[in-house]
Amino acid sequence: QLAIVKGFDVPGESFPLLYRARANLLERSDTESREYALVVGLLTIVLFNEDRIQEAMLLLPEALRLARKHEGNSPVALAMQKHMDGRLARALGMKDRATKSFAEAVALMEKAFGEGHFLVILGRTHLAAHYHEQMGDLAAAEAQYRIAVRSSAKVIGARSIQTATVKLFL
Repeated sequence: QLAIVKGFDVPGESFPLLYRARANLLERSDTESREYALVVGLLTIVLFNEDRIQEAMLLLPEALRLARKHEGNSPVALAMQKHMDGRLARALGMKDRATKSFAEAVALMEKAFGEGHFLVILGRTHLAAHYHEQMGDLAAAEAQYRIAVRSSAKVIGARSIQTATVKLFL
């Protein structure tokens, strides 16, 4: 979680850490644990972020299965499914479907955790980036970034790295 909070995304140099964590858990036959589910989920998201679509697609079924196992039909599991659907739709050029999935993921996470949770803020930044980069809708992107800045400043602090990062994106 720290890697996500600090940079709002796990940077490419975190691949070795995630792969090593996954390998360690595999060695311990700990592939059904919540910890393993988190590592696989993060790795899948990072692979999508880095446009390593084929690798992400290989992990996606496992990430979704583990999310359902540990979270059931909770808002967290459903949000992860929606977010992954958005990533896949975007990779396939289905921009409208991606927009809808990202927005639904944010709504589910906000309902589960409240507007100031780092996963909600992260989701909003992804949605805003999608509006900007894929849809060319600067007004919608700005609106999402402004909500994320307000939420981050309120919950984490106006001078936090997280808030500063969202302000830079804005």
